[in-house]
Amino acid sequence: MENCERPENVGKNAGWYGAGPISESVEQIVPNPLELAFPGYDGVVWYWRSFDMAAIKGLDDVQIHFEGADYYAEAWLNGEYLEEMKVPSCPLPSRPGRRSRQGRTI
Repeated sequence: MENCERPENVGKNAGWYGAGPISESVEQIVPNPLELAFPGYDGVVWYWRSFDMAAIKGLDDVQIHFEGADYYAEAWLNGEYLEEMKVPSCPLPSRPGRRSRQGRTI
């Protein structure tokens, strides 16, 4: 998984939710403390993950689980907003439905 720190949260205004990782992103194993990638930083962070929907073709109910967000998280899939979460470190299950597509999904 790749992530990038952005104290000013320019990512949302720049449309990062619709593309893959930016050049400044760093590879990070999750779950793991954010401080491993950005020591001393406590602010907005973007994570990107991609997967292939063809690998799960034929399943009736697909859920994506976002776990370990520190209080607030927004989830996006292929540039479309899914939902937000305002509970610390609880899973956020999401059903991508029509937002998913064959091939690479971000």
